[in-house]
Amino acid sequence: MKIFKESQSFRQWWLFLILGVVILVIFIQLFRKQAIFSEEEKIMLILFVLVPGILVSILIFSLSLNTRIDSSGIKVQWKPLSFLKKQYSWDEISQVYVRTYAPIREYGGWGLRGFGVNKAWNVSGNTGIQIKTKSGNKFLVGTREPEQAKQVLTRYF
Repeated sequence: MKIFKESQSFRQWWLFLILGVVILVIFIQLFRKQAIFSEEEKIMLILFVLVPGILVSILIFSLSLNTRIDSSGIKVQWKPLSFLKKQYSWDEISQVYVRTYAPIREYGGWGLRGFGVNKAWNVSGNTGIQIKTKSGNKFLVGTREPEQAKQVLTRYF
């Protein structure tokens, strides 16, 4: 195998549940207290509470974490947010390997995590590709296909 490509999205049932409950509670509160609110206040609540909640939900479910490992190095990007990308050439990397990690204990959960020299981008699970650069930075990208990633990493590194 010469190229490793993987795309992961947030599709956990509990995430759907949390976002659905939040939006439902907002709807219920709006309609239960509609006699209290004037028409302008209702519009403001919808514009500043409900619409952003729905937009954030759409953003979360449209996000995908895309990883590519090939002869030029490792590229990782959150689509459709093209400004959230990382690229490591093989010359920059001092170590790279697949490992099991503790998402909550090590990084505080899933998503774009960490700060300083130790960062992680992950969607779910507890397996990732650990990258250590020659400049001392650490970056972990989650993967659901550890065996395929290992094969390609062995080929190039």
